[in-house]
Amino acid sequence: MLIFSIIFAILIIVRAIIPAPMTLKSKIILSAIACLISLKFFISYLITGRMFYEPAIPKFFIIFGTWLFGIVFIFFFLIIFKDLCFLLVLLINSMTKKYQSIQLKSFFNIFTLVLLGLSIIAATFGLISGLAVPNVKEQNITIKKLPSSLNNFTIAVITDLHIDRLTDKSKIEKIVEKTNNLHPNIIVILGDVADGSTTELAELLAPLQNLKAKNGVYGVVGNHEYYSGYEDYQKLFKQFGVKMLNNKFIPLMNNQIALIGITDRAALQSRFKSKLPAPNLRKAAKGSELYPIKILLAHRPAIASKAKKFNIDLQLSGHTHGGSIILFDSIVAMSNGGFSSGLYKLDNSKTQLYVSNGSGIWSGFPFRIGRASEITLIRLKR
Repeated sequence: MLIFSIIFAILIIVRAIIPAPMTLKSKIILSAIACLISLKFFISYLITGRMFYEPAIPKFFIIFGTWLFGIVFIFFFLIIFKDLCFLLVLLINSMTKKYQSIQLKSFFNIFTLVLLGLSIIAATFGLISGLAVPNVKEQNITIKKLPSSLNNFTIAVITDLHIDRLTDKSKIEKIVEKTNNLHPNIIVILGDVADGSTTELAELLAPLQNLKAKNGVYGVVGNHEYYSGYEDYQKLFKQFGVKMLNNKFIPLMNNQIALIGITDRAALQSRFKSKLPAPNLRKAAKGSELYPIKILLAHRPAIASKAKKFNIDLQLSGHTHGGSIILFDSIVAMSNGGFSSGLYKLDNSKTQLYVSNGSGIWSGFPFRIGRASEITLIRLKR
């Protein structure tokens, strides 16, 4: 992350600030500001010892700093776009000799200001969208061998809430209310519920204990539960009545559904010294072969390539946030098995995968443009 932050700062300084028609003093000041904003995560680490959690400072400063980082992030990619355009124009102009170089430089300086304005607008819109209460997204999924008694069986999906100091308690209360009002057969929580300890976030987490469904509330952990205190969150979920599926399955609907859950591969990171449970799909699915329908809960979608080997009918996942910003979903998919958002049918397999955009947003990058958060209502169809 530090390397990327330095690259952000260098590109903006070299390609936007230095060429700008302003005094040396102004360039030095703007360059210093660009460096500070780009190094947001590193500065947070120096202050708190935690790179991806927000420090204990007033919410306004967190939001303002995050908004500035969003501007820099978007501006960085727009500058790359501008430079590609500049190279193309130079190439064309070298053949036509239509414009002098000073005219081109003047034009692209103005173009840079326009792109900065667009970055400010996009970051503002993206932040408002990212912090908004998610809407309900309904998704019908057809399973050919679905027993008639399970036709219209509903699953409400909540994932990637990322509750932290930036989160309003009222937002969590509204998410719980919206989810309960769907009257689903089951509710599933797919991990990354919070960023921070159960103690410091106790009041914000409390509304989750009010989640209710006809046939129960079930969950799996994401990578952020490991970072925030795996054992503490296991205890909290149990107190809230959430049945955690840690590499195991539970029969539902008179043994017609095997609801399988696995833990997250964050457990394999060296910091945990292999003391926490790593994902084990073979162990989790053992004994589920006899059940007509097998549904897998897994925080990360990439494991779908293995899920189809176990004849999983449907996998539900989160983690990707849908890419957060349209066009970035392809980049996110590259590190997630080719999956980022929506429904997928795996090749040469009956397995289907649904990847939620997430019901909240990570405060490290709380922007959504064209990839809205969601509470998903899955409806199984014959």
